[in-house]
Amino acid sequence: MNTDTVNPIIAPPTAARDPVPTDHALSRRDAHFFEELSRVNNELANLQRETARTNADLATAHKEIEASEQRYRNLSACSPIGILELDAADRCLYANPQWQTITGLTAEESLGDGWQRALDPRDAPDVMEEWNLARRANLEFSRELRFVNPRGGPRCAQVRSRSIHTGRGEIAGHICTVEDITERKRAGEALHRSEMKFRTVYDSTTDAITLMDETGLLDCNLATLAMFGYATREEFCSKHPADLSPPVQPDGTDSRTLANQRIATAMEKGSNRFEWMHKRAGTGETFPAEVLLNTIELDGKPAIQVVVRDITERKQAHAEQEKLERRLAEHRASEESARLALEHEQKSSQIKNRFVSLVSHEFRTPLSVINMAAELLDGYLDKMTDAERSEHLNEIKSSVERMTQMMNDFLVHGNCANGKIECQPARVEVEALCRRLILEVLECFGQARGIECVIDPAVGEAWLDEKILRHILVNLLSNAVKYSSAGQPVKLEVKRVVGSPKPNGGTDPSVGTHLEFKVTDSGIGIPAADMAKLYQTFHRAANVGNRPGTGMGLAIVKQFVELHRGSIRIESQEGKGTTVWVWLPTGSPVLRAGS
Repeated sequence: MNTDTVNPIIAPPTAARDPVPTDHALSRRDAHFFEELSRVNNELANLQRETARTNADLATAHKEIEASEQRYRNLSACSPIGILELDAADRCLYANPQWQTITGLTAEESLGDGWQRALDPRDAPDVMEEWNLARRANLEFSRELRFVNPRGGPRCAQVRSRSIHTGRGEIAGHICTVEDITERKRAGEALHRSEMKFRTVYDSTTDAITLMDETGLLDCNLATLAMFGYATREEFCSKHPADLSPPVQPDGTDSRTLANQRIATAMEKGSNRFEWMHKRAGTGETFPAEVLLNTIELDGKPAIQVVVRDITERKQAHAEQEKLERRLAEHRASEESARLALEHEQKSSQIKNRFVSLVSHEFRTPLSVINMAAELLDGYLDKMTDAERSEHLNEIKSSVERMTQMMNDFLVHGNCANGKIECQPARVEVEALCRRLILEVLECFGQARGIECVIDPAVGEAWLDEKILRHILVNLLSNAVKYSSAGQPVKLEVKRVVGSPKPNGGTDPSVGTHLEFKVTDSGIGIPAADMAKLYQTFHRAANVGNRPGTGMGLAIVKQFVELHRGSIRIESQEGKGTTVWVWLPTGSPVLRAGS
């Protein structure tokens, strides 16, 4: 506003200088005054509005700055990375909580130059020199630093710093980020140690270890080079896997085709173990190996670890072991053959001795009777009555029959053993045959003895070999009578059974019909020690005393029972008697002894 113009208008009139204005003059001056006053008021109103807008903008900007500052502080406080704010003179203005955790310094301890105390004294001079060089060159500072944390021990961090500039391009300060990489460094060092251990084991093992993928061989250990005859890893890995094997495997299969099948199996199942024939470089010598394929992941891609073990020595040792085992088996077979021959010879000798003893004993008695009767007849024939002569002749006849029976037993046993007797079943009236045989046995031992005969009417006729059945029943009935005293009962029972007898008693109904012949006596019985030798030729129980016999009866019975496809079982108790069961099928085919 032009005060020089306004003041004269609004100043009061003075009598000395100004004459009293007229009404017309006052009217013009008032109009001009109010016009100027209105203009000035408008300018003041505009200025007030502009000032209000400016103040509002400043308030808004101040709030935004405060909000931005708060966001920055919040983000900084929550950041997993340490943050330092420095001024242009490298004095700390702010340190976030993560910086405090990494360095062990509080926010107050970090202010000003205090943050430099966190640096490892060994690194501090070099760090500050590098820091100043980067700042002067207006470059980013980036370096791994060691910190001395009095509370948490030494720490390692990756530190980066950038400068903050004013609008005129001047450095206003710095923002530093501090990333704690202590655990990463430790993990890296542990990984490095593990890799060194792995490499040591990898290169020191005697097994060849190879890594391969779909592109070919990737790496191998030193044992691989020695085993296959290559000088360097590069030379080995430049080969195709097919170059490590002969064209075909021992079974005639193409090596490349079979190798692809083995690899496919390993990829499907995770691993595959097999034997393989490999080839050495240079000489072309083949050698057997045990191969293990394991699928692994290498750089995110499937790969295969191949472990090859040379088993040449194992194969040689195995072959040598097999040779020794064959020799040992041959030696054992020779020993067994010699043992069996010796046992056979001893058994034959025992049989011969028993036979000689039996003949000398059993033949002596009838021969003595014959000799004595012949001498009496020769010396006193004319003095004897007809009854006396008949008695002596009967003694001779009986002795001859006894000797004849013994010889017949020898012949029958020999014919059975040599397969000269056949089983020829025919229809047999079982009851009639049994009663005839009982009479024949009683005629030999005298009518004073008795045999009870119980035959089931259902037996009727049966397909049996009458000659074989005669031998079986005569032997069993003769033994029952011979080893029983007068008055002790002897019993023959015959019945038809369905099925086949079981070893421990009872019958198996799934097998055909059999006849059961059961001979029971109450005689001297058989000692337990002799039960295992019942069917040995020429063996007689220890309690037979002076009763005559060849020790061949039960052996012949067993041969005939087996020839008729039957079975036999004996139960006995010394002093209480013996029971013999014989089961014969009623429709046996024509059989030959020993078949």
